[in-house]
Order: sequence, then structure tokens, then C-alpha cells
Amino acid sequence: AFPSEITTVATLNASIYPNPADQQVQVQTGAGFEGVIILSDISGKELMRLNSDGGREYAFDTRGVASGIYYVVIRGVKAAVSKRVVIKH
Repeated sequence: AFPSEITTVATLNASIYPNPADQQVQVQTGAGFEGVIILSDISGKELMRLNSDGGREYAFDTRGVASGIYYVVIRGVKAAVSKRVVIKH
């Protein structure tokens, strides 16, 4: 399961865009982010996972994902947040 939705992900210095998304969801993290970024459906089922590589920019290719409501879950070493994302083709 994922943590309750939080409207800001400032504690992890991350931003998620665009929302709604079409072909991809971009996740920008702060420098030195360590953890995972997960795209899950509303039931919590993990669809995609990105492991941090110390970079700042990550992207989920959502062209093969059905239109609907999803969550991007960012799990760092000391914090975890989730943000609702709409995928609309």
C-alpha cells in the first residue's frame, strides 16, 4: 500500500508533471535522491518501478497504460509520499 495522498512533495524536493499526463509522467527529484519511484494503480498494484541512480530526472512511459487515475509513489530513505496522477489519452 502507499501512504496517504499528499498535495506537496516538498519534503523530498520532488515534482511530478504533467498532470493530467498522456505519453509520459515526469518526476524531478532533488539532488542526491536515494530510493524508488513507483507508478501504481488505484488499488496499489505496482505497474512500473524506477530505481534512483543519483540523477534528478525520471520518466514513466505511459503510452501503454490505460486512461485512468494512478499514483506516483516516491519512497526515499527517510520519507515516502504519493501523488495522484491522471493519465488521459
